[in-house]
Amino acid sequence: AAIQLSKKTVRRIRINFFAASIYNLVGIPIAAGIFVPWGLSLKPWMASAAMAMSSVSVVLSSLLLKTFKKPSKEKMLTPKYYAKFAADQELDNISVHRGVESLPSSREPSKQGSIISRLSGKKKTPSPDHTSLLEMNNMSDSDSSDI
Repeated sequence: AAIQLSKKTVRRIRINFFAASIYNLVGIPIAAGIFVPWGLSLKPWMASAAMAMSSVSVVLSSLLLKTFKKPSKEKMLTPKYYAKFAADQELDNISVHRGVESLPSSREPSKQGSIISRLSGKKKTPSPDHTSLLEMNNMSDSDSSDI
């Protein structure tokens, strides 16, 4: 139902965009006075009313989405749905995530360092203040395994 509604919404957006584009492609040259030599012109109040009608027409067109009716459960439970559901149950749908330890550390020190340290040639030594707790646990685990 959500996918159907989203498809109808996107379709309505495209219709509104197309209608507004055509409306402006026709209305702007007329309001600018390009067709005055042929006797076609708009007075300022007519142009402002036309612009307001453009906005009103887009809003009214969008309100047609309120006529969308959510399909009933009985209508959705078709033999095609049951066949797809049975096929999905046969597949292995398990996904494995290794967790935080498999991700690179977000607290790695900068490879470049600050401008002052680059100019002075001094290398920054990592300190416990710049190490995450997860990295400290990993370091202590590796230290204890060395013993």
